[in-house]
Amino acid sequence: MSPPVPPLLLLATLGLCVAFIVVYVARQESARRCKQEKQPPLTDVLHSPTFDKLHTVAHVVCVLTQVTAFLAYIWMLSSTGDALGTELTGAVSVTAVLLLARSAMFLATTLPDASGTCTGSAAPWTTHGGCGDLMFSGHTAIITAAFLRAGVGGGWACFGGALYGIGACILRRHYTIDVIVGIGAAFAAQALVGGVTHLG
Repeated sequence: MSPPVPPLLLLATLGLCVAFIVVYVARQESARRCKQEKQPPLTDVLHSPTFDKLHTVAHVVCVLTQVTAFLAYIWMLSSTGDALGTELTGAVSVTAVLLLARSAMFLATTLPDASGTCTGSAAPWTTHGGCGDLMFSGHTAIITAAFLRAGVGGGWACFGGALYGIGACILRRHYTIDVIVGIGAAFAAQALVGGVTHLG
């Protein structure tokens, strides 16, 4: 017989579900505002013809960084044997906090689409193509948080988040400021939830 699911994990999962609904509503409102304003993309140091030549490399860097963060976190979970315990509850809670903070940023800021090709796609499962939903980079925040939860240390977590973020900026999915705020948001969410996991 499998062990019961901890009540705090159920509560954190419910919070995550609510956060997904809030993100969807906030993205719809942000997209509506951005379409009305029809602003061209802002200038960004990583949005230059020089970096446009690195799109393939940027794609590979983004994918490898996501896979590395995921594997580091899974390795940490498997080595602690705490798959349904406090660590998973903490990870779900950090994700919910990040989604709610990102929703607040969607409603508080309206930045033009970094690629200049706003499609109006605002479904919560899309990774790009939305309008005005860039502040802050959710992928950067989640990757940084995964590295933090895996216990690799703050410097390595920043490096992993920044590496992904640079790739996302070169691909014109984000601005540099979105990446910086995403890294900071991950540290803030982790501090709010508490308990960076340290191995051994």
